[in-house]
Amino acid sequence: MKFSYNWLRELVEGLDLSPAEVARSITIHTAECEGVEQHVYNRGDDHVIEVDNKSLTHRPDLWGHYGMAREVAAILGRKLVDPVKPARFPASPAVHVNIEDHSLCPRYSALVFENVTVKPSPAWLQHRLEAVGLNPINNIVDVTNFVMAEIAQPMHAFDAAKLQGDEIIVRSARRRRD
Repeated sequence: MKFSYNWLRELVEGLDLSPAEVARSITIHTAECEGVEQHVYNRGDDHVIEVDNKSLTHRPDLWGHYGMAREVAAILGRKLVDPVKPARFPASPAVHVNIEDHSLCPRYSALVFENVTVKPSPAWLQHRLEAVGLNPINNIVDVTNFVMAEIAQPMHAFDAAKLQGDEIIVRSARRRRD
């Protein structure tokens, strides 16, 4: 699994160790780091810390940058920066969610964003995704991948114009009927 050093620096207050020192601390205390490589792009550079996936399988809390930053902050005795900014959402949702089996999916959230134009992502987002091995596609896809890489929460974006009605039904897959 790849972790951007610059991303970790944004989440761990006062992180002043070199990328190699951060990787060594992770290896000593948490999971085996396989190496650090420099990632250069037109506006600067970053270092990518590669952590062995097998040493993280039992630690799903470390599958995103926020979880790894929490671990690094704890190791180094530093403060963790919360990337989430409080926001108010409409009281009544524009789309309804129907979960068929709560034992398989206890929670599913949905928000509607209007007047969004599909276009290339800003350079900073493209570089951040490329640093951790993800290919930028467009602003919509990239923001879902960004959230997944930051907090290990998978997301999906739907085109509301293509939904049938105002409901998303969450269910297990079914065999296709001919």
